[in-house]
Amino acid sequence: MVTKVTSYLDLIFAIAPCLPDLTKPHCSREETVRNERINLPPPLFVAWCKNKDRAGLGWEFNQNTGLYQPVS
Repeated sequence: MVTKVTSYLDLIFAIAPCLPDLTKPHCSREETVRNERINLPPPLFVAWCKNKDRAGLGWEFNQNTGLYQPVS
């Protein structure tokens, strides 16, 4: 079953097997996702997400909404 991701944290929890340690932002999964999005061109970020997502979905960041959405 695929659930709709409506927020940045939903994406984090969708691709992370455990909760991030938000007390250490330099090592949190949220920081990792943001860094990968910034450092990778969009097609490579989608591929990176597919590799991390439990359902194998690719994700892209929508600049207009500030949310991640699955790539169709």
